[in-house]
Amino acid sequence: MAAALEKRARDRNADAGSRMHMLDWVEGLAGPFRDSLNTLIAPTGAKLLPSAKWMPHSSTEQGRREARLMVDDGFVSELRQSALRAWWLGSGDPRGNEPNWDLAATAVWPDGREGLVLVEAKAHVNELSEAGKEAPPKDAPRRQENHQSIGAAIKEAQAGLGGAAAGVKISRDHHYQLSNRIAFAWKLARLGTPVALVYLGFCGDSGMGPGCLRSESHWREAFEAHAGRVLPPDMLEREIDCGMASFWVLVRARMAVRLSHDG
Repeated sequence: MAAALEKRARDRNADAGSRMHMLDWVEGLAGPFRDSLNTLIAPTGAKLLPSAKWMPHSSTEQGRREARLMVDDGFVSELRQSALRAWWLGSGDPRGNEPNWDLAATAVWPDGREGLVLVEAKAHVNELSEAGKEAPPKDAPRRQENHQSIGAAIKEAQAGLGGAAAGVKISRDHHYQLSNRIAFAWKLARLGTPVALVYLGFCGDSGMGPGCLRSESHWREAFEAHAGRVLPPDMLEREIDCGMASFWVLVRARMAVRLSHDG
């Protein structure tokens, strides 16, 4: 049931839900986008400069596409793209799945390094999925290799963050959507790219029906209850040192500027 609800949310077009609210935001319907994102990430000290790149950037057919860090240029170097691909997909199908980011933006950290702001947006509590990654069919050996490699990558990130003893229980087999994003933030930081991972709730969209995010406090409570099953509370809202760089997990909210269509 949870997986079906998540798929329904993902299949909605730009006229509904968090997808619509994200495009409204980047197009400046509620004020300058770059300034507002800088406010959300203020604790990190990072800033989007006037030269920053972000995806999506508009509601046009081309502009609404979500970012994929392993294939889209301008977010990480080709060398780091290759390192991410080898870590995530191994020797499997190079066209295998990677996280599609609701928003990816380049930013500059206080020490002058270029990093990333990665945003996962929600507008309804049912978008917080506990589902694991679906296993590929047995007659698809390269996809099977991808599946095993992704599991190993998330386990590596889990261990790097202290493992179950530290309360870190990210996994390919449950809470996959949250787990893969934490794993990517960790790996990027290990490669030297600082990251602000923002979980953004768009609140007040009653067109989403019962379960829509009512307020910032409702969103924070829902997210913390969901994330608490795989992450310790003290991983939120602080810098997590990964050696070469660090990442943050921030929980933020914005009010929707219009309502989704019913259905």
